[in-house]
Amino acid sequence: MKSLIQRGIHQAQLLVTVFALLHVFPRQEADLVEATSTYGASFSSSISINGAGGNVQGPQLTSELPSRLLFSNSSGGSLPCSATGQPAPTVRWLTEDGEEAVDVPRLRHVRQGDGSLVFLPFRADQFRRDVHEARYRCSASNAIGTVVSPQVHVTAEIAFLYDASHKSVWRVTGMA
Repeated sequence: MKSLIQRGIHQAQLLVTVFALLHVFPRQEADLVEATSTYGASFSSSISINGAGGNVQGPQLTSELPSRLLFSNSSGGSLPCSATGQPAPTVRWLTEDGEEAVDVPRLRHVRQGDGSLVFLPFRADQFRRDVHEARYRCSASNAIGTVVSPQVHVTAEIAFLYDASHKSVWRVTGMA
């Protein structure tokens, strides 16, 4: 609790959050309440309640995301995002304006199995700034709450093929 206060989180704020969650779930003498938070460049939080209602835990991101993803249009790229929690959290990708990043046919796909945001290989004329030069966040939600990752700046580099040719020029000298 002391480390949370040192980071600017007051006991009242933490107790209100824990109280609100305890109010939702049955409380018994044997209940175990655990709250953990991490503060810094990003924010994540987790709370566990173990009692008559079973064991529940707020979502926690388990993938460490880079601050930037640079990929070629000829190869594509991907960003993994996974989370734990009870009940199992739903993983979503958000755009810079907070909207859910949905599939864009032949360009961007949100893989349901592992939560990865996949950028498919594309032709130079298919470049879209809102897809290929954008910022994304991973979000994990369950009944306890939501955690959101720091932004990842995605940049696609367009590979151009050049046909380089060299023409030799000859000059004959010495003939008059």
